Amino acid sequence: RTKCPYIPTCSEYTAQAIQKYGSLKGSAMGLWRIMRCNPFSHGCYDPVP
Repeated sequence: RTKCPYIPTCSEYTAQAIQKYGSLKGSAMGLWRIMRCNPFSHGCYDPVP
């Protein structure tokens, strides 16, 4: 089990972003989210816009 501090998790966020915005923009959004996810991140509810 991962310890992603965000809701939805980074992988769920990326999948939702790709579904909503297509592979190019959705992947870029997912990559940006993954770069922000780290042990020092407090996380929060951060849905796909």
